[in-house]
Amino acid sequence: MRRHPRLGAPTSGPARQFGAHRAQGSDSQHLLSAVTTDTLRGKRDAAMLALLLGCGLRRSELVELDVDRIQQREHHGVILDLIGKGGRVRTVPMPSEM
Repeated sequence: MRRHPRLGAPTSGPARQFGAHRAQGSDSQHLLSAVTTDTLRGKRDAAMLALLLGCGLRRSELVELDVDRIQQREHHGVILDLIGKGGRVRTVPMPSEM
């Protein structure tokens, strides 16, 4: 497995010039387990990480997200009308574990 040249983290897929690291399963679990959920701030941080990792949201999308946009559809959650990069509007499915 290749390693990211600056981060030293494992990476799959083609090398990218600015190389945003895409967290894989064990990486995601490691990040989520590092958050202490004993406090309200910790619960918030865990929820934010889960949305970033589980739904593939960009930081800007997460910051602009309104809780009203999250709805239940056909036994799983979705984020409706998320305005993302370039002003594109999309609906993002949420994993059933969320």
